[in-house]
Amino acid sequence: MEQYIGREIHLANIIDTEHGGMKCWILTSSAEPYRILCSCETTGKPAFVRSVKGGKEQAREVTSYVIGNVFTLEQNRGNGYASVMLDLLAQRLATECEFDALYSDVGKVRPQLPEIW
Repeated sequence: MEQYIGREIHLANIIDTEHGGMKCWILTSSAEPYRILCSCETTGKPAFVRSVKGGKEQAREVTSYVIGNVFTLEQNRGNGYASVMLDLLAQRLATECEFDALYSDVGKVRPQLPEIW
């Protein structure tokens, strides 16, 4: 746990703050505000949006957010907390950026390759 907290503090201090930096988000309940139901992180990133206006192509730099490390404790899973948190977060980010993207490495797990050394 100490290593994880140290990693989070380190990342929060080195990530570029010009485009929003790194933010940690939690979902709690009004009935139990100190009970964390789920959490995630966002990292602001510069991005380019290309559009065509009046037949002329334009590109402009914007801020985007990557959402990652969505986590729900095992005892809280299956209640839709992550969905609620991501819906609320999408509403909030819509006021701060042009677009966001959810990063996920959940899915097919690559088979472990045999050790060759």
